[in-house]
Parts: sequence; C-alpha cells; structure tokens
Amino acid sequence: MKQKRFVGNDYEVAVIWSDRISFSPHSHDEYVLSHNISGHERLKLDRVKIDAPQGSTTFYNPGQIQSGDGADFIVSIYLSTTFFQSAQIFNGTFEFQKPLICDRKIGRLFRNLISLGFDQDASPVIDETILTIIDHTSCRGIASHTVDKSIALTSVAMKAQKILLSNIDTELSLTELSAQMAIDKVSLVRAFTKETGVPPMTWQRAKRIELARDLLRKGFSPSDVAYRAGFADQAHLTRWFARSYGITPARFAKKQ
Repeated sequence: MKQKRFVGNDYEVAVIWSDRISFSPHSHDEYVLSHNISGHERLKLDRVKIDAPQGSTTFYNPGQIQSGDGADFIVSIYLSTTFFQSAQIFNGTFEFQKPLICDRKIGRLFRNLISLGFDQDASPVIDETILTIIDHTSCRGIASHTVDKSIALTSVAMKAQKILLSNIDTELSLTELSAQMAIDKVSLVRAFTKETGVPPMTWQRAKRIELARDLLRKGFSPSDVAYRAGFADQAHLTRWFARSYGITPARFAKKQ
C-alpha cells in the first residue's frame, strides 16, 4: 500500500492507493471523511455493513469502529476534535449523522485535494477546499453544526475582495482573513464562493497571477514581478503562471 500524507492546522489528508486496500477493525480519535476514487469497498461501521461504491464518500465520528476492504484508491481527511473550535464554524457539538453519500460535488472537491496535496504552495487552497467539503456535508444533512446563515453574501464578498486586493503581495490565510472580517471561515468561504464562483484564496491567487501578467507586459523582469505580486520566488511564480497561461513568465515577457 502506498500513500502520500500532508498535514495542516488540525487536519491531515492522506492519498492512499494499492491493488487492494484493506483495513482491519480500528477506530480514530479524529473525524474521518474518506472518498473512494476507485474500487468497490465493503465496510463495517460499528458492526453495520456498508457498501461504498466508486465515487462514494464515507464519514466516521471519533471512536467508531470501522473496517474495510475492496477499494484501490482513496482520499481521506482526518479532522482533529479541535478543528471546529479553531475554525470557529459551529456552536455546540459536531457529528456526522449519515455514514455514506454519493455526491458529485464532494467527489470533485476530493479529487482536487489529490493534485493540491502534491503542490507545496497550495496550503491555503487545501484549507478552503476542506471547509467547502464540511459546508456541503452540512447542507446535505450529513453533518450537523451551526453557522451564521443571516450574513449578507454580497457585502461579505465585497469586503473580502477589498482586503485581498489591498494585500495582493501577501498570501493571507483564511484564519487571518476571517479574523479581519469577524466572520467564521465556513460562512466566509460560502458567501464568497456564492458571489464570485471561487473561494477567497483561489480568487486572490488568480488576481496575483493577473497582476504578474500586467507587470510582465510593462517590462518588469520575472524575478521583480515575483516579488511585486507576492510570490515566494521566481520558481513559485513560474509554476502558477504556466498553469494559468500555458507559458512561463520568461517566455511571456520575451513575446511582449
């Protein structure tokens, strides 16, 4: 069995693949969300048999006894019991109320985590992807927690955009942005995505890449552009610029 793990604040993501993945009975201290990318897994959760076909997502609360066999490619998120308090996204206790769902949106988000997990610069986007998954599970009635649903979406998005643009040369974290706006992170991501089509950190990165393009057109060198647009270094700029425009900043500059 092969795996790739990456760790964030109060969470861990594991990408696991094998000819056949098998887990003997065990439990976790964390909340677990596991998406079956490939294969048909047969599970037991607290002695209840569950079929998890390809494309399904399973949910486990801390302490539940689980075992499984049959999948060959899964992505799992492990959330510490302090995750929800530190994210300030609920009042009271959090609990998964359903063990399994087949949902295309959740599946797309989990598949995004695979590529993000192998990208050393993607931590802020991983954070907001996990929060989007949590929010969607709540909307589908899979999990229960309390968030503020009375927030004006447009005003939240506009205020967040203003803050992100004023810090275009700095990659703010979701924690920093939500603190400045006095809003929980799930409500922030939901409101921003509803208005703009993408989460806030993804939006800011797109704006930074646009700024880099404009600076290159004005004759700035790629190394200077990386600094002015808030990228860690020229290599960081090159990776994201090439993904967006299919050309490196250096080659783009030469064509101007």
